[in-house]
Amino acid sequence: MAINHRENYLKIIEGQPIILDRFVDVCRINPNGGEGNFLFVFKVTDTITNKEVAIKFYNPLKRGET
Repeated sequence: MAINHRENYLKIIEGQPIILDRFVDVCRINPNGGEGNFLFVFKVTDTITNKEVAIKFYNPLKRGET
């Protein structure tokens, strides 16, 4: 995937004030948003447990690839 597409997806996710009515303070795990080709990884705060956790998103551009 082109870097600019990856960066655009990362910014969309980071721009969410809350994810799944539970996760806040969304911040990518590293400048690339994770090292895998298929995942985006973020550090978030879980508002239910009040702990910092990681969440992963499947890269929509990789759908159908193995």
